[in-house]
Amino acid sequence: MRFVIAGGLLALAALLQSVLGPSLPLVRGRPDLVLVVVLAWSMLRGSGEGAFVGFLGGALLDSVTYTQFGVNSALLGLLGYFTAMPPIYETYATAFPAALLNAVLLAPTFVLCRRLLRALDGWTQLRL
Repeated sequence: MRFVIAGGLLALAALLQSVLGPSLPLVRGRPDLVLVVVLAWSMLRGSGEGAFVGFLGGALLDSVTYTQFGVNSALLGLLGYFTAMPPIYETYATAFPAALLNAVLLAPTFVLCRRLLRALDGWTQLRL
């Protein structure tokens, strides 16, 4: 049900942005309503839904503007994913212990590989 609401909100934002956006007398700019909806949704619901809503909003925006199809979808999808902070935190929370474990395992693995290479040093290659 959330995605139906998001789709309706994005469709309304894309329609308003394409119809009213160029004619609004703002300070040398025009509002990007779809971007605002994607950012708000991503901050509230997380990176997974933010990426989906961003892609959907970009596809809707691509369908009503004269840009190449897929540009807005890709950009807003990535923006929706990276706006939410939990994936960055989860990445570092996973990467740091993995890097520490790899650093600890490097020394014994290095010694093992060195011993194996020294043991195989006297062998000759089998040539066909």
